[in-house]
Amino acid sequence: MAKVEARSGQDRNDYAQRFLSRAPAYRLGHAALNATTPSQAKEDFARSWGLRFPHRS
Repeated sequence: MAKVEARSGQDRNDYAQRFLSRAPAYRLGHAALNATTPSQAKEDFARSWGLRFPHRS
C-alpha cells in the first residue's frame, strides 16, 4: 500500500473511498448524505463501510 500512497499522493482512506465509490450500494448511501446530515450519521455511514477519518474535524 505504501507504493500506492507514494505514487498517487493519497492515503489509505482516499484509496478505499475511491474503490468503494464504484459500489452501487455505497454510491446510493453517499448520495443520501448532504450538508444537513448530522455529523454522527456521516461517521456511522463511513464506519459501516470500514472508513475512518481520524484527523478530520
